[in-house]
Amino acid sequence: MLVFPCEHMAAEQVPRIGALLSGTARGYHPRLTIRTHHSNAIGGLIMEASQVAELIRAGLPEAQKVEVTGGEGKFEALVVSPQFAGMNAVKKHQTVYATVRDQIDSGEVHALSIRAFTPEDAPGA
Repeated sequence: MLVFPCEHMAAEQVPRIGALLSGTARGYHPRLTIRTHHSNAIGGLIMEASQVAELIRAGLPEAQKVEVTGGEGKFEALVVSPQFAGMNAVKKHQTVYATVRDQIDSGEVHALSIRAFTPEDAPGA
C-alpha cells in the first residue's frame, strides 16, 4: 500500500499516481492499493477505535458499555447508558456525537455509526 499525504502532494506527482492506477508505471502490481491520508490541523492522523471509545467513555461517564469497532476514520459504536432514558433516537445520537465533535470537525474521525440504548433496551438485556 502506498500512502500519499494529499495536502502536501505536488502537482507533478498526480500524473505518476494516474500511471500507477492505470498500470502503465514501472513496478505496477494489480493488487496495489493507493490511499491518501489526511492529517488534522496540528498534524495528527486518523484515530484508532480504542481512542474513540475513550472519548465516548469520558463524555458519558455513566455509560455501562462502550464498544467501538472500525478503523481508518470510520467507526461503529455501541453505547449503553442510563443517561439515554427518555431520549429519542436522534437525541441519543447527538449526545454521543457531542463526545467526539472536535475529532469529527478536525477530520480525525470521518464517520461514526451509533447504536445507543438504555440498559433496559440493550440487546441481550
